[in-house]
Amino acid sequence: MREIVVDGRTFYGRVVDKFTAGDASAHNLGLVADALEQAGISYFLVPGRSGTRHILGVQSRRTQTAPGQRARGP
Repeated sequence: MREIVVDGRTFYGRVVDKFTAGDASAHNLGLVADALEQAGISYFLVPGRSGTRHILGVQSRRTQTAPGQRARGP
């Protein structure tokens, strides 16, 4: 891990020997998909505008609220 400070804000990141946009995209997609699966949330994959970008979609859960109450959750 490496710490850097930019404009007074501290960021942490891991040091890698090589980096490609495709590898980073695939890694991040896997992290999000794993988190959704662990939470028992179904998802679907939507191809992005480029070969390295994808979107994970999840179904929205909406709840009915009584007049004057705020809706909770996504």
